[in-house]
Amino acid sequence: MKIGILTHHYINNFGAFLQAYSLQEALKELYPQDEVFVIDCLNVKHFVINVGGWFRFYRKKENLSGWLEKIRLPLTFAKARKKYLNLTKVCYTAKDIESLNLDYVVVGSDEVWNYCETKGNAKVKFGVGLDNERLVAYAPSVGQTDASDIPDYVYEGIKKFKAVSARDLLTEELAGKIRDERIPRVVDPTFLAEIPVEEVSKVKKPYILFYYCDGFPENEKKKILEYANKNGMMVYGAGECDKAYAATTVNLTPFQWVWMFKNASYVVTGTFHGKMKNSDLISIIVPVYNVEKYLKRCMDTLQNQTYENIEIILVDDGSPDDCPQLCDEYARKDSRVKVIHKSNEGLGMARNSGFEIATGSYIVFVDSDDYVTEDMCEKLYSATILYNADVVYGGVYYDNNGKVKCENNTFKEKIWQGDEVRSFLLDLIATEPNVKRDTVMEVSVWKAMFKRTLFDKYNIRFESERKYISEDVIFDIDYISKAQCVVWIASPVYYYCVNPDSLSKTFRTDRFQKVKVLYQEIKRRLMPFYDSKVIELRSDRFLIARARTNAKQIIHHRSVIGKKSMRQELKAICCDNELQIVLDRYPIIKLPIKYGIIAWCMKYKLYFFIEIILGEM
Repeated sequence: MKIGILTHHYINNFGAFLQAYSLQEALKELYPQDEVFVIDCLNVKHFVINVGGWFRFYRKKENLSGWLEKIRLPLTFAKARKKYLNLTKVCYTAKDIESLNLDYVVVGSDEVWNYCETKGNAKVKFGVGLDNERLVAYAPSVGQTDASDIPDYVYEGIKKFKAVSARDLLTEELAGKIRDERIPRVVDPTFLAEIPVEEVSKVKKPYILFYYCDGFPENEKKKILEYANKNGMMVYGAGECDKAYAATTVNLTPFQWVWMFKNASYVVTGTFHGKMKNSDLISIIVPVYNVEKYLKRCMDTLQNQTYENIEIILVDDGSPDDCPQLCDEYARKDSRVKVIHKSNEGLGMARNSGFEIATGSYIVFVDSDDYVTEDMCEKLYSATILYNADVVYGGVYYDNNGKVKCENNTFKEKIWQGDEVRSFLLDLIATEPNVKRDTVMEVSVWKAMFKRTLFDKYNIRFESERKYISEDVIFDIDYISKAQCVVWIASPVYYYCVNPDSLSKTFRTDRFQKVKVLYQEIKRRLMPFYDSKVIELRSDRFLIARARTNAKQIIHHRSVIGKKSMRQELKAICCDNELQIVLDRYPIIKLPIKYGIIAWCMKYKLYFFIEIILGEM
C-alpha cells in the first residue's frame, strides 16, 4: 500500500515541516510494511511569497550580519526536507497527484483548510480533482475563518472525504456541520513522533529564548535582559523578528529550533506557537492520616497549580476517619489523582509507597495537614530547569490558626554546586558553633522538588520515623550526598500549619531517646564523606539543639503533664550520659549567647533556669 501526505510542507516554517515529518513517521510506525510519502505538491504562489519574505530586511529589528544569516534559511529547510522527508516527484496539479497511483491521500495538518488564506489556499487540499475513495483528513485546521461564507468547493470537498478528524474546535464544528456527523478531535501530528535531537553547539547554557517578540515593551525587555545579565544567562532568539533581542541566528533546522525551546531556562514569546506545555510530569506525594478537616484545604491548592502537568498521589495510611472515602472521591473527579490504601506504617513508609507508583520526572512531598501556594510547582520547576538542580527548596509560611508569618532565612537566594553541596549538607544537619542558627534551614522534604533520577540511581528511600523520629534528616543525608546542585529560592511556596494533632507536634516521653538513636545514625551515614572531627562537631551541635528543643516542648506541655513530671523529664535529659559527654567536649563558649546559656545550664543541671529561659522562648 502507498500512502501520500498532502500538506504545507514546502514553506520555510518550522511548524509546517515538523507536522509533515511527524505525520510521516507516525504512519510509518502504524504501517511498517507500506510506503509512506510526502507529496511534493507545490503551490508556486505560496512558495514564492514565503521564500521572498525571508529576504526582507527589518531595519529596526536586525543588523546586516544577522540578515545575511537569515537569508540562508530557505537552503537550510531545503536540505532538511531532502534529508528527512520521503518526497514524491514535484506535483503542481491534482492530475500530477493522481499519476502517483497512491492508495490513500492523507490531507493535513496545519491550516490546509483555511480557505480565506488567499496566498496559501489550494483547492486540491479539499480533494478537488482527487478520487474521494482514497481521501482521509487528519488534524486539518480552517484557521480563524468565517464559517458563514463557505465557498462551494469547500463545502463539497469536505463532504467527499472518506474520514475526517480535526485538531481544533472551529474545524470540528465546521466539518461536523457540513458532514452532519460528529468529528473526532485529534492531536497535532507533532505529538505523534519522536523529534530527532539536533543540538546547536554554539549555544551556551543557561539561556533565555525570545521567539517572535516584535513590539515587545522596551521596559519589560530591559528587565528580562537585566535578569539574564545578573544571573549569568545568555539571551538568544528563534524568530525572524528577534534580532534585537538575540545573540544567535534564526538559521536553524526545524529540529534545532525544537532543541532551543526544550533547553531554554525561560521562553519569552509574543505568539501562542512559542508557548510550550509543561514537558516534565511532577509527582506530588501526599501521605494522609487522620486529617479529615484539613484535606480539602490541601487539595484545593494542589489541584489548582499553575503548572498543569502533575499527578497527585494520595497515600491513605490506614486513616481511621473519613479520609479513605475522601481520597477515593478526589480520584473519581480528577484523573490526575491516584490513591493508595495501606495499613498504617507511618509517614516515611507512606512516602515510599507513593513513590513506587509515581511516574513523574520530579517528586514533591506535601503533608496533608499543610497547604501550598498555587504556583509552588511552577516556581520550583523553573528553578530546577534554570540551574539543572537536583533539588530546589522554597521558602515557608508558618500558619498558626490563621496567623501567618514568613520563614526568616539568612539568605534570599543561593546555589550550591559541586563541592559546595557537601558544605550545605553539613549546615543542614547543624552549623558551626559561632553561627546564630542551628541549621542553615529547617530540615524538611515538604518544601522542595527532587529530581527523580537520584532516587532510581541510588535506590534512595525514606526510613521510618518510628525508628529515627526524624526521617527527613536521614533522607536528606542520603539524597544530598549524591547531589551536584542544590538551590534555595527566596519565594515562599509552602504553608506549614501548626496543627496540635500532628505527629511531630505531640508530646512523647521517649522523644529524646529516639533523638540519640538518630544522632548515632547521622554520624554513621556522614562517615564516608567527611573527616571524623568535622562530623563530631556538627553532630554534637545537632544533639545539643535537639535536647534544647525537647526541653522546650516538655516545658510547654507542663499544663498537660504536670510540673512534677515536667521536671522529671528535664532532669532525665540533662542527666543523660551521652549528652553530658557531648556538652563536656563541645565549645559552648562559641555558641550564640542564648543557646550557650541554655547549654551551660544543661551541663550543670540548672533545671530552674532552663525552665525560666525556655518558658519565655
